[in-house]
Amino acid sequence: MAYTREIINVGITADDGSGDYLRDALIKANTNFSNLWTVGAVDTQLDLTGTTIASTVANYSIILDPAGTGKVVVASSVDPQTTDSVDLGSTTKSWNNLHSTTVYTDKTVLNAQASAPGSPVDGTLYYNSTTDTFVGYVDGVWTNLTGAVTASSTDTFTNKSGNISMWTNNSNYLTAETITLTSLKTVTAASSDFADFKTRIAAL
Repeated sequence: MAYTREIINVGITADDGSGDYLRDALIKANTNFSNLWTVGAVDTQLDLTGTTIASTVANYSIILDPAGTGKVVVASSVDPQTTDSVDLGSTTKSWNNLHSTTVYTDKTVLNAQASAPGSPVDGTLYYNSTTDTFVGYVDGVWTNLTGAVTASSTDTFTNKSGNISMWTNNSNYLTAETITLTSLKTVTAASSDFADFKTRIAAL
């Protein structure tokens, strides 16, 4: 609600009879005091009610602007009024540096929780503590980024480049074997013909 300051007309000169009547002047004074008592911030677009500072004009921002090198200092924790309802910064105005005792320079720690966070956007990541999987929001859908991988997992791994590490505790995985030159010479010498040679090679 907008409040208007009431100005008492005191006339042009003393006792000229052109000002407000006494009753009208006192009504204006009472109105000004009532507005001041109700709102608390004189000549502003702010409403101070109880412990709430609110704007009296829809969609107007409330600006905290310390002078010089002063800072806005908060003496307690800062929480959103409703969970998953507001942002810190925006797509056009981002924060610069974040200083915190839980921010790491050598790793990124994702929030571990039992279910997906609310209001996700593409690129949102979290760690599902129930299924032990990393989950990402891709094209509007939550997608497991990995399965729960263990040493005995039977998931298929495709090698597009580089090497595949050897897993030795499960027969489904690759194992490393080597045919030495000595073994090849022994097989060749013992073979009676090419068919016999192929049989001996296959048996290695």
